[in-house]
Amino acid sequence: MRKKIRQPKQAAPTRVTAETKVRKIKDWFVGKNFDLQDLSIYNDRKEINTIEETAKAVRVQIVSFASGSFTTWVPKSCIAA
Repeated sequence: MRKKIRQPKQAAPTRVTAETKVRKIKDWFVGKNFDLQDLSIYNDRKEINTIEETAKAVRVQIVSFASGSFTTWVPKSCIAA
């Protein structure tokens, strides 16, 4: 007896070349999703690098002057102008 292989319910998001530039993330998103260490890195940030991107979100690396760096996904609707 063969097992039936289930198909995924949704297609995996298509990743595209990272073209969206992120300078700032909306305050409410930062407050809700970053822990204290990530928050201190974000507040002391030197730059935000875009790593990859889907249709709805951007993966960024946030680098600080002294505290290190971390990566996270940010919805495009939460990118501040």
